[in-house]
Amino acid sequence: MSLPSPFRYLEWNAETNGLIVEPALPKTSKRWGLISVDGVSTEELVKTAKTNDGATWLHNFAVMLPNYVLMAAPSQADTFVISGIAHVEVEDLDSHEIEELTVDATEEAFDEAIRSWKHDLDSAAPTKPHTEGQPPQHNFSPMHGMGGDDSDDDYEDVDEEEEEGEEKQQYMEKRQLLDQFAMMLDLTNKMAKKFQLTPTQMRSAFTAAGGVLLTQEEEGVYAKSHDATASFLQTASAASNGQQQCPQQ
Repeated sequence: MSLPSPFRYLEWNAETNGLIVEPALPKTSKRWGLISVDGVSTEELVKTAKTNDGATWLHNFAVMLPNYVLMAAPSQADTFVISGIAHVEVEDLDSHEIEELTVDATEEAFDEAIRSWKHDLDSAAPTKPHTEGQPPQHNFSPMHGMGGDDSDDDYEDVDEEEEEGEEKQQYMEKRQLLDQFAMMLDLTNKMAKKFQLTPTQMRSAFTAAGGVLLTQEEEGVYAKSHDATASFLQTASAASNGQQQCPQQ
């Protein structure tokens, strides 16, 4: 299931620290600079993203945008994620005029935004100043022990660092998926409250949609084999003042 989005194109402009968007409006492909969506400013969206995802915030920004809006406005029950209608404030990139738009938020636009997402990860290694006619000198340390007796040990250290980096990346990806699921669950609760559903009706709707309810024993067994899940459940438990809170229930 995809989340809705009012934008079918997203681009991060590192020079201006701004978002360029193409609202999902019929018969137009015009792009604007985003000022706010549903009252949440671009600055607040970026702040929420950085707080939630740290240095990797740009990587999944397009995927997490609806969640960031909910996170930045937890008391606002009328965001585009819930209502399907976005109230967008944008700046014309040519005339710099400010416009207010009402845009439908759709799953199709969400998928298009993810496919079109453009950003600068700043992953290139920094370079040292160089004179004209000379190649730029990158700031990197040569591998010690090249050709010496310690070269094998150095290679092993590099391999271990790469493995640790891959494990951390996998863990972060799992946690991001779990956090996204938590936001969708929170959205479901808000919608259920809006439609005045009882907990029994919510539970029935969840199982009818193919959801799986786990017992506390099953949660424990599953969490022991999945570090990201265990960490997520601990965070959820702490957020509920120490009471057991499972995202599947």
